[in-house]
Amino acid sequence: MNSQEKLQVELSECLKNGKAVAVATVIAADLSTPQGPGAKMLVYPDAAISGTVGGGPVEAFVKKEALEALREEKPRLTEYRLVMSETGMYCGGKMQFFIEVYPAKPALYIFGAGHVGRATARLAEFLGQPAVIVDDRPDYADPKLYPTATVVCEAYDFVFDRLPVRERDSVVIVTRCHAHDEVCLEKAMKTPAGYIGVIGSRTKIKTLFGHLNKRGIKPQSDPRVFAPIGMDLGDETVEQIALSIHAEIAKLKTGRTGRHMRERLAEREEKAG
Repeated sequence: MNSQEKLQVELSECLKNGKAVAVATVIAADLSTPQGPGAKMLVYPDAAISGTVGGGPVEAFVKKEALEALREEKPRLTEYRLVMSETGMYCGGKMQFFIEVYPAKPALYIFGAGHVGRATARLAEFLGQPAVIVDDRPDYADPKLYPTATVVCEAYDFVFDRLPVRERDSVVIVTRCHAHDEVCLEKAMKTPAGYIGVIGSRTKIKTLFGHLNKRGIKPQSDPRVFAPIGMDLGDETVEQIALSIHAEIAKLKTGRTGRHMRERLAEREEKAG
């Protein structure tokens, strides 16, 4: 397997696992240049790279452009002249690069690795959705239980400070006690997460909201907060609860109604006459 084939395999693995990556490709090279058209380099959000587009100052410039493209989540076309005044190189050539961007898939942050959290994580794995499992108990936050997820064992009070929750991500709060749920909800509302779900009965949610209201926090006024969590699917088992959680997130992300397809088909046929 040559270097380009290895890069393609690495890229395929990134896309399969939903990891963010930028691909910088030399699309044109005039005169003397360190690499010709077709040379590729993968650039990751942490600035790690694989492959090469020339090394030295050229590679540093391209990496900088790729990191900016990753932050903006937009592809870009860029050009560099290998002259002393610009790059410190004597080659005298010109190189053009196209930088493709593959953003990370929306992540599912699950706070609580008990029965419901574990079932929700297993279903995320089946659906190919990147998941992050957070619990403060080492026996529960065990990476061996979650082969494809990121597992974090840390106190709920502090873990949010180092989690890169984005607007497209979802937060599922299913911890073992109301106090932890309250902490997670308050901190989750300070993130840009697009969905925040909290498990619990009507009485529990009312109490939890009441505690937060006394501190000036209004989860009932935040459209991202869904409490109790999930859709009404007749939940009786932890697996069914997990299904209702994923169904609710899918419904919101797609903007669809969640109604029966049979009803949708009947409506179309009626309109068609």
